[in-house]
Amino acid sequence: MAGILRMKQGDDIRAPRLRLERLEDRVLFNGAPVIVPFDAATPATWLDANLTSVTASLKGPGTGEVWLPSGGQGDAARIELTGTTAKSSLTIAPATKGASTTVLDIAITGSLGKLTAPATTLGGNLTVSGSVAKLALGNVADQHRISLGLDPLVKSLSLAFGSVTDATLTSLMGIKSLKVVEWLDTDAIADAITAPWIGSLSAMGLMGDPAHPGHFQAGMELDGSGNPKQTLGKVAIAGTFADAAWQVTGGMGKASVGRWGAGAVLAVGVDPGPDGRFFTADDAITHGVLNGLTVGAFDTAGTDFFGITAAKLGKLTLAGLRLATPDLPFAQGDFRVLWAPDALHKGVALPLWNETVDLAQLNASLANLKALGVNWVELNVFWFQDNIASTAIAPDFTRWSASDSSVRAAIDAVHAQGMRVMLKPLVDLRNDPTHWRGDIPGSAEWFTGVQGYGALLNHWAAIAEEKGVELLCVGTELVTASAQEAAWRAVIAGVRARYSGHLVYAANQGGTASAAQENIVWWDALDYIGLDAYYPLTTKTNPAVGELQAAWAARAAMIDAWLASLDPADRKPVLFTEVGYRSWDGANMDPATQAGKGDLNVDLQEQADCYTALLSTLWRQEPWLMGVYWWNWEVDPNPTWEAVNWYTPQGKPAQAVIGQYYA
Repeated sequence: MAGILRMKQGDDIRAPRLRLERLEDRVLFNGAPVIVPFDAATPATWLDANLTSVTASLKGPGTGEVWLPSGGQGDAARIELTGTTAKSSLTIAPATKGASTTVLDIAITGSLGKLTAPATTLGGNLTVSGSVAKLALGNVADQHRISLGLDPLVKSLSLAFGSVTDATLTSLMGIKSLKVVEWLDTDAIADAITAPWIGSLSAMGLMGDPAHPGHFQAGMELDGSGNPKQTLGKVAIAGTFADAAWQVTGGMGKASVGRWGAGAVLAVGVDPGPDGRFFTADDAITHGVLNGLTVGAFDTAGTDFFGITAAKLGKLTLAGLRLATPDLPFAQGDFRVLWAPDALHKGVALPLWNETVDLAQLNASLANLKALGVNWVELNVFWFQDNIASTAIAPDFTRWSASDSSVRAAIDAVHAQGMRVMLKPLVDLRNDPTHWRGDIPGSAEWFTGVQGYGALLNHWAAIAEEKGVELLCVGTELVTASAQEAAWRAVIAGVRARYSGHLVYAANQGGTASAAQENIVWWDALDYIGLDAYYPLTTKTNPAVGELQAAWAARAAMIDAWLASLDPADRKPVLFTEVGYRSWDGANMDPATQAGKGDLNVDLQEQADCYTALLSTLWRQEPWLMGVYWWNWEVDPNPTWEAVNWYTPQGKPAQAVIGQYYA
């Protein structure tokens, strides 16, 4: 390499002014580097940029070189070792107690038993063709790589670093111990740790000025090869675990995290979904065991979710809430997802019954929802076809269709209150009183015609994309038509081409035999499973809350079993896209009844009890349930006849129940 000046220790040289570029086309010197050789007999000593004497000493086989700036003084730009083995050791140490030094690159052709440099900041890359049994370095500067190879003579690998910032670590060998003061990711490039396994990992921070609280922001991928016990052993993070996804193929020991931050995902024994939001298990994986997890606090405001998934969990302690977690319900392909409080859909369904929306009323009604803790509003919009055999679907403003401009205005109003929107189109029948939307057969023309269902969805998908709608429902209670798998996959593909948000389908449930009446085999094409959960609960007109809770516990077990029966790719987070009870005597027996408003006796307490039973039994307790949308809330903040014995909880005891659980 041109411009290199090799020296023997003690030589006096006046180096010419040359510009030398080192590896990776980075400027190393503005003059010829001074290269100082060293070996086991003779160490290398130099003055660094702080005029601190620094020594590099080698024990055992091999030789080394220290590359210094011209004149032989300044921070070492490179230390190279060749011919070293697992019996060799390298020490880099400042002579002054408490002092530190910087070395840019360290390149080792061979292996080391020890690399001891706790007062040395790595300002470049560390590359070892073999491996290092025990490594101790100081801080690791930004945007650099640590690459460790493979050496069968190195039996275990222990690594210790100071503060690591914007770096990657790759090891072809399993790591017995990885200790850092902290690991921070401050740029747009994801930090990553890749290895077969890690026995223990800790980020315990450091007291001082400035203090280092022990945050950890590096992603991790461990493939489980070469370790018969656990892919990831004990984990202790004193600070915040954030902005990082860990994928652990195999088992995991106990983990303790000071704070669970935004974007932190832990997947044990499972594979992430295509967008990283949710994890489904591979049935071939049998070791996905997380033996215990403790999280001191959560800091997830403004994020969609945090995820923890495993085939089996041990004791789980979350922000002081201890849960017993034996084997989860699924015999194969188990999953566990814990949703951040702000990510749960604290929802209410708000139908737009009229062509035009009264924005003053709507804004007042939305303000009331916001005060209850609601963070998602489902806007229901209705188009009509004449009968179940019709193939033309269109708005009917003589009935209960809303204009596009009204829908756009409603979306804007919800967003202005800081809430998110699910847009839920529904199809009703204009002149077919003996049938309902669930009887529509779903012919080819119905799906693909100019005024068919595909055109309806494309229309709303375009508006949803235009207005930044967060979730679009592609169908509601189309029981018979939902059997047409190929047609549904085609219309969903058309929606995805127009809309970048998430998708759900609202399956009908009003019976007692199954979790969903519809035999849908295309859940994998969606992001959520939706259930319009009008399950009958008891046969009593005045059941106790405990009886209603028992009924919902039975329903939850039924849904567990149903999810277990699905193919792994079909298992998605569940939303109750509708659930509701009228304020009448016996509402729990037939929640979906459409009997006239004057035909039933008012019972405000039974409605409230049904709300309490569902939320106290399932809310934040069932891992598959990501949200609930109560049917229904009216645009009018002070509804009249609807408030008597119809579904709305407005101004009734049920409204307070929503506020209690959504707060």
